Amino acid sequence: MEAVGNGAQSDVMADTPGPDTAQLVAAAERALAPVIADLERACDIPASIWIATESGYPTIWVSNGRSSGYAGTPMDENPEVAKAEMADYVQGQLMDQDIERFWPSCLEHGRGLHAEVREGAAVWFCRGGEHAVAAIGHLGQDEPAG
Repeated sequence: MEAVGNGAQSDVMADTPGPDTAQLVAAAERALAPVIADLERACDIPASIWIATESGYPTIWVSNGRSSGYAGTPMDENPEVAKAEMADYVQGQLMDQDIERFWPSCLEHGRGLHAEVREGAAVWFCRGGEHAVAAIGHLGQDEPAG
């Protein structure tokens, strides 16, 4: 056990090796790439997204030019879950920074989409119509959701 600031005990053992930084960055890049593709293809909100390494762990920065936010790397080993988590994080940051509009939205129902894993695939899901609009990474394409 390792002591932390207020005298509480942490379950993290000091000699337990953590994940390799390069592996974490690669996992973040894999989860982020399809989200960036969706942003480039189907979003009119200007945004910059980048990965920075701080204290050996990658953090994801999202900025719309007025403010920025960051989060740790998705650690889920399932790539579809990691992709949905990353999409949810980026979407949340964009919406927190620009509350006048939402992204992405369902053209059929005029409601915001949610990043979810449905039937094993990361999708943009319309809760208003209970349907998947597109696989994450394929928003704005004519392909059905995966």
